[in-house]
Amino acid sequence: MNAEEQVVTSIALKHYGQAAGMERLSRFQNSVYRLHFPWGTRILKLAESPHQPAIRRELSLLQALEGSPVPVPPVDAADVEGKLCGRPYLVMQSVGQRTVFDAVQADPDDNGGGNDTWHEQMGQTLARIHQLDLHEHPQVVEELCTSRYTVAAYWQSVRGLAVRFGEEGVLPQDSVQCFLQHDLPSVEGHRLCHSDFSERQCIVNEHRIAAVVDWESSWLGNPHIDLAIAQTQLELSRSPEIVDQFVAAYHLTLACVADKITDRRLNVVRMGVIVILLDRFGAQGRAAWQYVERSGRLLRAQQLFTFYAQRL
Repeated sequence: MNAEEQVVTSIALKHYGQAAGMERLSRFQNSVYRLHFPWGTRILKLAESPHQPAIRRELSLLQALEGSPVPVPPVDAADVEGKLCGRPYLVMQSVGQRTVFDAVQADPDDNGGGNDTWHEQMGQTLARIHQLDLHEHPQVVEELCTSRYTVAAYWQSVRGLAVRFGEEGVLPQDSVQCFLQHDLPSVEGHRLCHSDFSERQCIVNEHRIAAVVDWESSWLGNPHIDLAIAQTQLELSRSPEIVDQFVAAYHLTLACVADKITDRRLNVVRMGVIVILLDRFGAQGRAAWQYVERSGRLLRAQQLFTFYAQRL
C-alpha cells in the first residue's frame, strides 16, 4: 500500500469505520477514487496538496446546489482544512457508475432511452446551470467571483499559447495570425459557469443525467465562454448532428439571453477554447498527448481551428 492509499484508508476508517476497496478514477488536478464497501460505494476527491481552495469552493457550491434544478451528488463528509491527513478532501454519495461518455462508448446507438437523448439532456442541464441565481448564497458568490480572476488570467494567456502552438507546428500559422487579429470576449458576467462541462462530467442513472460533477474550476462569469467550452469538446469527438442536438436543447431550455453575442465573436471564443484544450492535454503529460494524436483529436482540433478562422 503506497502513501496515498494509506491516506485513503485513513479517511474510510474515519468516516465509515472500515477500510474500503479502492478504484482510482482520476489523478488530474485531484485524485478521485471510488470506494467500495460491502454496503455500497462512495466517491472520494482528494486534493493534490495541502493548500487547494478549490475543494472548499466545490463543497460550498455543492451544498448551495442541493435541491436545485441542477443535479449534484450529495456530500457525505469533508475536511477542507486537511486536518486529518494533511490534504483537503470531499466524500460524496455515488449516484451512478457511468457517465454519458461511458454510455455512448459502450453503445454508440444508445440515445438515452428516454424522451430526450443524452446530448439533449446535456444541453438542458448546462442551460439550467446558466439560469441559476446564487445570490441567496453570498459566500458562494464571493468565492466564485474570486475564482473568476484565475479564469481571466488563464483566458488572457490564450493568445500567447496560440503563438507557441503556431511556432511548434501544432496549429496552422495562418489561422493563428487570423485569431490574433480579434479580441477575446471578457470573462466578466454573473452566470454560474462549470468550466469543464462535458460527457465525462455527467453521471447517468437509468435514462437520465443524475449528477454533474467536478465543480472545482467553476466561476461566476460569461456563459458564452462556458457554452463554447462544452460545444467545442463535443465537436472534437462527436458528429455535427449530436452537437446540433446539444446546442438546440440548450437554447430551447434557456429562457432568455440578455447579452447576445455575434457568430463571429463566438468563433473567436471557440478558437480560444481549442487552444485551452490543447494546453490541458499537454499538461497531462506525454502519454495523454500521444492519445490525443492517436485518437485523431489533434487533427480534428486543427481542422476546427482552421474552419473557425475562415469564418472570422
